[in-house]
Amino acid sequence: MVFSGGSSKRTKIDEHGGYSSSSNPEMQSNGGEHNEPLVRPLGIKAAKRKGKGVAKGSTDEISREISEMNKSDAEQMNMMQQYLRLKEKELEVKLEKERTKKYNLLIQLISRDSLSETEQLLRDKLQLELFGS
Repeated sequence: MVFSGGSSKRTKIDEHGGYSSSSNPEMQSNGGEHNEPLVRPLGIKAAKRKGKGVAKGSTDEISREISEMNKSDAEQMNMMQQYLRLKEKELEVKLEKERTKKYNLLIQLISRDSLSETEQLLRDKLQLELFGS
């Protein structure tokens, strides 16, 4: 006997006439056959935990990744130091070339017999720069 208007403890759940008791909602009857447990979705907290992806042993992986990053940082530091040494050598070569040009100009000015006033000033300036006297 099924009541259509009032509340009942047993309700019809499928077209085969199977009933489900409100006292055990996890069990479903399949048309009078054997009962199977329902597959339930994850709860909110479990889904959040799963979504974050934090698992046991992940701290080992993280620490390994950090150590690899530190190694790569050390390699980058070595490369930067090599780069700086190379740039220092390039600067030294450039300064030496400039000094050689000034020295050659000074030799030319000294070898001349007559110098204009600006050439004499340039000669004196080059002597001070190159020899400090």
